[in-house]
Amino acid sequence: EGKHSVSQETIQSLLIEAANQGKQVVRLKGGDPFIFGRGAEEAEALAKAGITFEVIAGVTAGIGAAAGFGIPLTSRNEAQSTTLITGHQCEKNGKHNWKALAELDSTLVFYMGVKNISEIVSGLIKNGKSSSTPLAIVQNGTMVSQQIFISTLENVEKELEGITLKTPAVIIIGEVVNHHQRLQKYVTSIPADYVDPVGDFGFDIWKNEVVVA
Repeated sequence: EGKHSVSQETIQSLLIEAANQGKQVVRLKGGDPFIFGRGAEEAEALAKAGITFEVIAGVTAGIGAAAGFGIPLTSRNEAQSTTLITGHQCEKNGKHNWKALAELDSTLVFYMGVKNISEIVSGLIKNGKSSSTPLAIVQNGTMVSQQIFISTLENVEKELEGITLKTPAVIIIGEVVNHHQRLQKYVTSIPADYVDPVGDFGFDIWKNEVVVA
């Protein structure tokens, strides 16, 4: 539910300690480590400790989740850009500039924003975003259990009544969501009998792991 079982400071200490012992260390993350993955904090800690490292880019959750359901985050006629936003700081007195976000000709992708869906909807509509703007919530994107919920800014809260959304999930807002309706029957789903090569080795890719060898 978005809570870490091990503190960030402990993780960084473990990385440094194991590396100083001459061990090979893999910091395994779901998505891309430098997109809301706290990878920058860990890289800075390693650099401060004088430890060299390699960063392997991944497909961030917002991009993977959208692609899996036929939603292009940019489209020549509908969105000239994509904005990735943390949903953790969407409280009424939070840090987001809702006016700027509402005016952007951009697909908006909120990470970790399910619990703050009311603030997201309110902030955008009150600042000029059309209430009929399409919205998608993708749960467990790119996984066998992935699911999608389609609505609009004005209807999403009412339509979610009685529905429990589980994390991890991303919220995609913009006209590009309409592509899903046209493409959904043509987009190949992940086979139900698919074996996750990462999970097969005993790792849960949605849990941050430090692997020492």
